Amino acid sequence: MTFDVTLSPQTLAILDRIKTRGSVPACFSASQHAPAQVTSEALLAWMNEGQAQSKGRARFLLESLYASCLADLNSSLSKTEEEDDKAKKRNWRIMAKLAFLALLGVIYFAAEGFDGIASMLLGISTLSGVYVFAIGVVFAVLWTTVFFAVHLLEIAQNLGVNMIDAPKMINIYTNQVEQIKALRKKINQQYDEDDGEKLKYDLAILHMLINRMSELDSTREALKTALNNRFLVAAKYGLALLAGVVLFCGGFMAGQTVALAFAALFVASVSPTAWPIILFCVVIGLAAFGFYWFVERHGIENLIGRCVGLDKEKVNAFCDEELVEKENNKLDTLVNRVSSRRDRLQETNELRAENEGLKGQLHVLKSTILVDLTESEPVYPTSSRFFQPCHPEPSPCHPERSEGSPDARNNLLQPQNPFDERDSNLALGGQ
Repeated sequence: MTFDVTLSPQTLAILDRIKTRGSVPACFSASQHAPAQVTSEALLAWMNEGQAQSKGRARFLLESLYASCLADLNSSLSKTEEEDDKAKKRNWRIMAKLAFLALLGVIYFAAEGFDGIASMLLGISTLSGVYVFAIGVVFAVLWTTVFFAVHLLEIAQNLGVNMIDAPKMINIYTNQVEQIKALRKKINQQYDEDDGEKLKYDLAILHMLINRMSELDSTREALKTALNNRFLVAAKYGLALLAGVVLFCGGFMAGQTVALAFAALFVASVSPTAWPIILFCVVIGLAAFGFYWFVERHGIENLIGRCVGLDKEKVNAFCDEELVEKENNKLDTLVNRVSSRRDRLQETNELRAENEGLKGQLHVLKSTILVDLTESEPVYPTSSRFFQPCHPEPSPCHPERSEGSPDARNNLLQPQNPFDERDSNLALGGQ
C-alpha cells in the first residue's frame, strides 16, 4: 500500500534552506513548490537510509527535516482531515495582560535587585554614591534576567500562552520523539483492519520508527556529555551565586529593619553596625539564601543551559533511560501484534481460497454424478410384498416360463395384489 504524503509549508521551507547549502534528497527533488507531495514508499526508504554524519547548521537542518517529515506522515495517516486553519487564535486581552505583568515584573525585580545591594553597601561601607549606584545597576539587570528566566515563564504558563522559543537541537530531538509516539498511538488504533496491504505498510512504518529511536541513542549520549561539561557547570553555579547574593542582600536588609525596630523597644538609639544587629541581619540573609538555593536555584542554572541549547529538563526527559526503554518496548509489542494480525489475516485468506477451490471441485463432482445417473438404466426396488423377484425361479407348474421368456419379463414388472389368497382366507376366517 502506497499513498502520497503532503509536505507541510514548514517542510518545504526546510528543503529550501537545505537547497541553498547543498543538494536536496532525491525523494524531495520534485517537491519544491506547494502543494508538494512525495510517495510514502520513497519517504520511508529515505528515512531508513543511514545519512552521512554532519555537524553544525547542516545537522540541525537534517534533524529538523526528520521531525517535520514525521509530522507530515502522521497527518497523512489521519482518517479525518485536521482543521489546522481553525486553530485557536490568541486572545489579545491575554497577551495584553502578559505584557502588562512583564512590565510590572521588570520594574519590581530591577528595584529589588538595586535596593538589596545598594542598601547593604550604604549601611556597612563608606563607598561613594557613584560606585554604589553602578553596583546597584549591575544587580538590577541580573535580577531582571532572573525574572525573565523563571517567573515570566510561569506567568505565561498560567495564562495559557506558549512563549516563543528559538529552535534548538534539543527541541528538534524532543519533537521527533513526540512524533514517534503519535505515530505509534495512531497505528495502534488502526491496525485491526482487515487489509493486508495496510498492515504491511504499518509494519514498514514501525520498523522505521524503531530505526529512528536507535539512531537517537548516540545523540542521547552526546547530550549527556555536553550537559556535564565543566565550563557549563561552572557558568551555572556562578550565575546561581550572583542571584543568591541578591537574595542574601534582600534578607540582610529585612533583618536589619526588624533588628532595629526590636532594639528600639529597649534602647533609645542603636547603630546599624552594632554586632548584634549585624549578626541578626546575617542570619536572616542566610535564611533567604538557603531558601533560594534549594528552591529557585535550578531555574537560574537552567537559564545558562537554555542559552546554549541544553535545557536541562528537556535533556533529562529526552535521555531518560526508563522512558526510552518503555517506548522501545511499546514499539516492539506493537510490531508483534501487527505481525500476528497480518499472519492471521493471511492464513484466513488462504483458507478461504482453499475453501472456494473445494467448493468448485464439489460442484464438478456433483455434475459428473448427475450425468452418470441420467445415462444409466433405472433400478427398481425389490420388495417381495409388492413386486416379483428380479430373477424368479422357474415354476414347476409353468416350466415353459423361463427367466428369459417374455412372460417372465412381464411378471417382473407386474405388481402383486397386496391381499393375496392367504390374507383373504385369514380375513374370512376371522369373520
